[in-house]
Amino acid sequence: MKITGTCAAYLSTDYSDSLDTIRQMDPNDAVHRFIFHSRDAAIDAWVRVGTAQITVEVAEYSEITNKTVKALKARQKAIQAKAELDCNKLQSQINSLLKLEYIPANE
Repeated sequence: MKITGTCAAYLSTDYSDSLDTIRQMDPNDAVHRFIFHSRDAAIDAWVRVGTAQITVEVAEYSEITNKTVKALKARQKAIQAKAELDCNKLQSQINSLLKLEYIPANE
């Protein structure tokens, strides 16, 4: 399925002084210098330079679902790894607090 629409095109202030350079670039390379947004809104460090017509070829539902599940599983794994580290740190603190200093009985 293809979806086509128009949106605002913005160029980073890092590139705005080199617009002539971008105009001379291959269009497939130049387009990567822009961001596209559905609203005409002020975006920090970006300057609206025009309007773009965007065509998105949407992947099959099953492909999108598979990619989404894969991304969620990766995120889940990262969260679990961080949680395990945090739990290990807490357990270490608990262990440190529970250590009993050996004091021999008076003989």
